[in-house]
Amino acid sequence: PAWVFGELAENARQASAVIMVSALALDFDTGVEISMIDAAVERLGIYALRYTTFSHNKTQTLVPLLSWKEFEVELEEHARAQAYLSQKGKYRSEIAKSARYDGQVRNKDGLFVAIAHVPVPRCRLVVPLKAPYEPDIYAGDLSKAKSAFSQITAALASDLGLSEHYDQSAVDLARLNYKPAAAPGAHFGARLFSGG
Repeated sequence: PAWVFGELAENARQASAVIMVSALALDFDTGVEISMIDAAVERLGIYALRYTTFSHNKTQTLVPLLSWKEFEVELEEHARAQAYLSQKGKYRSEIAKSARYDGQVRNKDGLFVAIAHVPVPRCRLVVPLKAPYEPDIYAGDLSKAKSAFSQITAALASDLGLSEHYDQSAVDLARLNYKPAAAPGAHFGARLFSGG
């Protein structure tokens, strides 16, 4: 189950169909501590929902074999795994330093290199907007509407002091966000912030 935080023309999940967006969602997938996110939200005094995502506390990252073969080939495998998580994955340094090459695996999507590491905290922060964001204020200029929306999201991350930690590629207008869920047997956590 998933949702889009907004209204779509003809239920088409594409940026050109967005009538309005009612909330911002920031994904934190690089290992920032959840307590740091909570403290930032409390300091800012905003209404928000924070919940762990399905991949919260995973201890393995899969890297497409082709990407692995093209990355820092002069390094030995464990050093290469650490560099990959740091540079490509943008994981926090304490997580990247724990990385270890764990062999190759195949799944339905192809061949991958497995990198083992300490558990990586992952969560989503959803912040309702006081007024909906309506792309049509840019008179059909979708490029400007997308850019402005990205700037609003970046401003929120900056106000939280978390600019370097959120997934900047996961903020498009028609973004599909999975509803709160946890892998079988995994920890799940959520918190509602009532604002100032």
